[in-house]
Amino acid sequence: MRSSFAAAFSLPLLSLALLGACSQTSGSGESEASLANTPGPMTDEVERSFEPGPAIADRAELLAWLSARAREGGSGTTLKLPIALELRDGGAHVGDAHLGLDGGDQRLTVLLDDSALGVALVDRARHHMRNDGTCALWLEGVWLGATQSGGRFAVSAVRGAIGASAREAASRVYAASDAAR
Repeated sequence: MRSSFAAAFSLPLLSLALLGACSQTSGSGESEASLANTPGPMTDEVERSFEPGPAIADRAELLAWLSARAREGGSGTTLKLPIALELRDGGAHVGDAHLGLDGGDQRLTVLLDDSALGVALVDRARHHMRNDGTCALWLEGVWLGATQSGGRFAVSAVRGAIGASAREAASRVYAASDAAR
């Protein structure tokens, strides 16, 4: 009887001790509660500087440039691409994704891999969706290679919507300045 009483009594004491330890301040005097403002999955890494690459309109030059920077067993060059997304089912799913903002038969379809994002691309894109179910975003990541209709791109960061004032800038692709070739 005595051992079950001791076990029943020690469990609440252990819980109180852990609770007290978790609410203590760190060595810097900063409380652990203030760390709740630490960047989370909706906050991307620090922004980089980018150098302009080829115009999206020149498909042959663009594909050659992207292929030269593709990940092939290594990390690849970090790129910043203007991507037009179609969101389906009221923003529940990402539909087609195209490189650049201008339509037409020559635009490149891009298959997006958002597995490196802490929050899915569709959840981020939904905040920028227009009434027609589309949005245009600056996406950073690595080109994974060409496909029949365009290419594959591993998204590592979403840099925000492409506004009307950035349409000219969105006619090109960009490479991180530390890797521009």
